[in-house]
Amino acid sequence: MCCLFGILDHHASLSVQQRTKLLSVLATQSEVRGRDATGIAYNSGGQLRIFKRAKAAHELRFHLPHDATCLMGHTRMATQGDEKMNYNNHPFPGTVGGSSFALAHNGVIHNDHTLRSEQGLPSTVVETDSYIAVQLLEREGVVDCSSLARVAELLQGTVALSVLDGENNCYLVKGNNPLCVYHWKNAGLFVYASTEQILLETFRIFTVPFGQPETVKLDDGEILKIDPIGRYSKASFDTKNLSVPSHTYHNWPPYARFSFGGTGSETHDPYVSALKSVAHWFGFSGDDVEMMLADGFTLEEIEEMFYDGYY
Repeated sequence: MCCLFGILDHHASLSVQQRTKLLSVLATQSEVRGRDATGIAYNSGGQLRIFKRAKAAHELRFHLPHDATCLMGHTRMATQGDEKMNYNNHPFPGTVGGSSFALAHNGVIHNDHTLRSEQGLPSTVVETDSYIAVQLLEREGVVDCSSLARVAELLQGTVALSVLDGENNCYLVKGNNPLCVYHWKNAGLFVYASTEQILLETFRIFTVPFGQPETVKLDDGEILKIDPIGRYSKASFDTKNLSVPSHTYHNWPPYARFSFGGTGSETHDPYVSALKSVAHWFGFSGDDVEMMLADGFTLEEIEEMFYDGYY
């Protein structure tokens, strides 16, 4: 339960001041999905740069260089790996063929230790489950849709990934976690976040001067590549290893229909623990989470109900 977000201003249609303001608003709205840490990645001066801190987004002041037109970000709710150790926070740096990339993940990967053993990958100081995706991609030796598809097909759990390479190619990998992408075609501008509600809240505060955007539809098992001049294409991958079935992240049954007729069952799944730990932000309790699980609702459905009530 974290948030991916990003701004891809390929034509530099926004001024650096506008871009920085949009980043601040978008990151702050994204912290509804995580307040333990915040990070961004962008290219400037021919170098991929990562800035991240163990702070909520609203506590940070972002300073973007003029040439940082494309950036990806992440707000974190820590489920594995102490956020006070900044190497556990997103985005994570990686290298393929001498070129750098940054990767961020929303979800929980259950088989990271198994994959590290089975694939013969080295141990690492990074404790976060998401880092296995970096190691797998480095082993591929290239960042493209095919290599990302092979990595995604090995993962078990809940997955959405964002990757930015050193040439300003951005990849959005939608497994079984939500992603929403807005596109102002006339301006070469893309803005994305883990949920559409976050984008709606962002653009109630920040007005984009280019009219109404189009929504780029992204289904489970799709990879969206946006290249350095703003063209986009799609590829696909098999989601059979992912543990949570796909959903449409809209039109959930209203909370009034929930039946709290049982005591629920305890579980030690880190995703469940994460939902319980933030339930009070949305007016729920940990017992409510257990009861909803006992009634047959999935973790993603419960999470989205939290947001519906919050907004």
